[in-house]
Amino acid sequence: MKLSLVLKPKIQQGMRMGMKMSHILSIPDMEFREYLKEIEEDPIFCLLKEEKVIKMKGFPKTGIAMELKEEILPDKRERSIEPLLEENKDAVELIKGIGSEKFKRYFWENEEILSLTEIEERTGLTLFQIKAINSFIDNYEIVNLTSHQKEEYNTYTKIASIEDDLTIGFFLRDMVRGVYHIDRERLAILRDRIDREKSKRLTEIIRRLEEVNARKTTIYQIIEGIIELQRGYIETGKVEDLVILTETGLAERIGVNISSVSRAIYRRTVDTRWGERSLKFFFPSKRSKIKLILPEMEEASLVSDEKLKAKLEADYGISTSRRQITSCRNELKIPSLRRLSIQNIGSV
Repeated sequence: MKLSLVLKPKIQQGMRMGMKMSHILSIPDMEFREYLKEIEEDPIFCLLKEEKVIKMKGFPKTGIAMELKEEILPDKRERSIEPLLEENKDAVELIKGIGSEKFKRYFWENEEILSLTEIEERTGLTLFQIKAINSFIDNYEIVNLTSHQKEEYNTYTKIASIEDDLTIGFFLRDMVRGVYHIDRERLAILRDRIDREKSKRLTEIIRRLEEVNARKTTIYQIIEGIIELQRGYIETGKVEDLVILTETGLAERIGVNISSVSRAIYRRTVDTRWGERSLKFFFPSKRSKIKLILPEMEEASLVSDEKLKAKLEADYGISTSRRQITSCRNELKIPSLRRLSIQNIGSV
């Protein structure tokens, strides 16, 4: 007997949207920069700018992961930035000349999506100087995306810094800029004025912009959710303050598919005051949290697994079995009390 599955239109649409989100979130950050550049160089996108149909809208409580001091220099917390500053002395001097406000407004945020010529008019810089500053920012992004504190993160990209005041500092200019805000009334008026071929291309560009917005919003909401739910750890740096959190739980909280969360956190890290952490780190299961806590417990090899079980429940609120304690301890190669006792007897 041949079976067939007929999906309702809404379910089919939902599956298509899920696949699109999965694809857009899977694009590596370096490649995504080129994808955005391709969109913004399209003639239809330029038309949307001219007609003031689109502008940028930043995310709340976010900024640049570049601490602009009075001398307009990036924070030197990471040694990898120093060679970049040395190689881009001219660009740094130009940035000092225009001041931090103009630097943020026209080169990072660029809410109006201004062209190079328009930035030239507003800043008094030449096109050559503007390109030099943009090149410096591009290199700054690359250095931060690929510079890691731990060798295990060498295949990851570092996208943001969770600041001491619990705001988000992005290393990527496109995340600092936020999402494309589309004026639907102006869009409708523009569509009535253009021919059929341009209207088709317009629809395609708007679709791409909405997908880009979905990717950016998902990444932002995940980091924001981590800050809210893992605030205890972020403030203290103590692993016992990590809350057991599942990707499904956060997905439900922010209203996205679990696969979107999985792809968004894959091989991405953030800086914290306690060092660089993978986004996956903030989703500890009960077992992984036990494995984080055991090495921090001085008595881990000095008491029985039954007593460790009781201590985990009393001090950390983790209810688990003795068997799981034994399994975690063995994986971590922490000797048991019994083994230590046998070793001590044998050494006498």
